[in-house]
Amino acid sequence: MHVMTQSHQFETPLTPEFREVVLHLLEGAGRTCWKSEGKAKEGSAPSFVQGILTKNHMSVIEHAGVTVRFVTDRGITHELVRHRLASFSQESTRYVASATRSKLRVETDAEVVSAYEAGQSMKRIAGASGKTEWEVYKIITRSGIPKRGHNNFGAVQADYFNTIDTTEKAYLLGLIQADGSLRAKGSPTLNITQHGDYAWYIERMLKDFVCSSVSKSKDRMCVQLHVTSQGIWDALVSKGVIPNKSSDAGEAEAELLWGSVPETLRWDFLRGLLDGDGCVRFFKQTNPGETSSALLNWLGSEQLLRRVHEFLYAESPTFETKVRRHGTSACYGLNIKHPATVLHFCRKMYKNFKFPYGHPKKACRILEQIGQDYPIADWGDPEFRVIRPTKFDAPVDPGWWSWFESMARDEDAYAEALWMGWAPQDARGVLPNALKTEIVMTANLREWRHIFSLRCAPAAHPQIRALMTPVLHAMAGWMPEVFQDLADQFCGDAK
Repeated sequence: MHVMTQSHQFETPLTPEFREVVLHLLEGAGRTCWKSEGKAKEGSAPSFVQGILTKNHMSVIEHAGVTVRFVTDRGITHELVRHRLASFSQESTRYVASATRSKLRVETDAEVVSAYEAGQSMKRIAGASGKTEWEVYKIITRSGIPKRGHNNFGAVQADYFNTIDTTEKAYLLGLIQADGSLRAKGSPTLNITQHGDYAWYIERMLKDFVCSSVSKSKDRMCVQLHVTSQGIWDALVSKGVIPNKSSDAGEAEAELLWGSVPETLRWDFLRGLLDGDGCVRFFKQTNPGETSSALLNWLGSEQLLRRVHEFLYAESPTFETKVRRHGTSACYGLNIKHPATVLHFCRKMYKNFKFPYGHPKKACRILEQIGQDYPIADWGDPEFRVIRPTKFDAPVDPGWWSWFESMARDEDAYAEALWMGWAPQDARGVLPNALKTEIVMTANLREWRHIFSLRCAPAAHPQIRALMTPVLHAMAGWMPEVFQDLADQFCGDAK
């Protein structure tokens, strides 16, 4: 999925030369009404056009038109096409697919093996080949390919954690250390447990970087994500993440874990550790001065947190805190309460943040405080394009994650339909209103005035207003005689 911002482009060039052509046309048409063509002279057209609009003689400006190409979402174009006195040509969802994937075709035994190695399930291969699942199983057995466990499919990057050399790897390693576990019995499996409201972004990261399909199960209010891979399991153990780590991990494992993360990526590791077993708060004390307070807290093993403490102290030796036992449990905590220090550390942790790869609640708290912009990750099919709602140009809020999750589900459903052999015209039923579309719109100048009066007004939908106001601004600059009054009303600074 690729997230875009809406935009416009004038297909009719708003040049001085075209302006003169339009003014001459409008003056000639208008003077026909009074048979005053003889009064036309060089430079008379602008004042004439302005004068007829003052008299509300709007039919004259219907003789000239402007064409604009909009890139926006389908929800907005549903509103645009209601302007019946305009002409439209829009990108089709019937003939233009919104994904690059096509129907899975498996005919020969070699293609069965290739599809299985690429991560397809036996069930899907059977459906695409016309064979039974038992026949597919026998073909794969004869090929000597190791079988995957039940519900374990998708292409796995088994060497992903061999070297921690990216922001995402360091973050996931910290998250796994906090909220993950390794199961040694049966198939070697990595499990990550997170509250059901916040698990989606972890599933997204695992799909993007580790395994194209992640199995999951419910655990009361939480969700457990599962990736079965001997390579992943071995790499994590070599980094100090071991089975039963809460009770069995000691000094050696802490040294392995901390040493496996390059110093340049340790802030990303700490953000993962925070999102798993930590908390962050910013609040005002209820005193006369409303003193600002903050809390940044990591939980974990004593050995690991001592290394974290040394790292933080080297970065900012002004704070005073110690690694302390957390309550009566065997877990330890590292608390930082000085507001300036907390903000400094948060900026460090979020320097490489890319949405949505972070805990929604904690990320919202921190980003709101540090006022830092951030890029949006692409994932899945780059041809599945959606328009970023203008609502999310405001400070970040948890709704961002919910919206992205919904878009990702729609992408998966659409891609699945194409895999099953559906034509784009049938699969489009699951596409969201936020789907990117292009529409070419032509209207005469009178209709453009009507459109601007509705779509640039404060009561208009925020997204269509954001789309139309720059168009009005540009057209007022090109033809102030026709549009400047509307620009003064809705744009303010349009001259």
